[in-house]
Amino acid sequence: PSQSVLCGDNPPTGASYSSANLQAVGAAAAGVIQWDARSLPLRSASVDLIVTDLPLGKRLGSKWDNRKKNPRLLREWARVAREDGRLVILTADSRNAVDALRRLSSLWALRDSRNVNHGGTPASVFLCRRVSSPQQHSTPHPLTSA
Repeated sequence: PSQSVLCGDNPPTGASYSSANLQAVGAAAAGVIQWDARSLPLRSASVDLIVTDLPLGKRLGSKWDNRKKNPRLLREWARVAREDGRLVILTADSRNAVDALRRLSSLWALRDSRNVNHGGTPASVFLCRRVSSPQQHSTPHPLTSA
């Protein structure tokens, strides 16, 4: 099967950094695009995997901003994700990410999470799968058990 890698970021400098990062690791991308992740220029149900490094709420935005943006992002990513698509989120603002995933558990099922060190900043990686039907999401949500 053919595959394409698309990368995007909102500020123009972010798109150029993405391009440089891809070249540094020898990865080829079909394109590096400047876009707003809350309104992607992609067809619905056209993406198998989304990998994102969410703003930390320190240098860019705030944790209050993240609280409002995260649900919007998750809804848009659910729109473009294929049935059973995957989502990998890296963020230092774990609390807001967990809250958004809880509220949108009808769209995304959290499959795993890990705590990591992201350049000296404690962060979390969340591995999610697109929920395709209510029957698929009948198992208890991992975020509600603790």
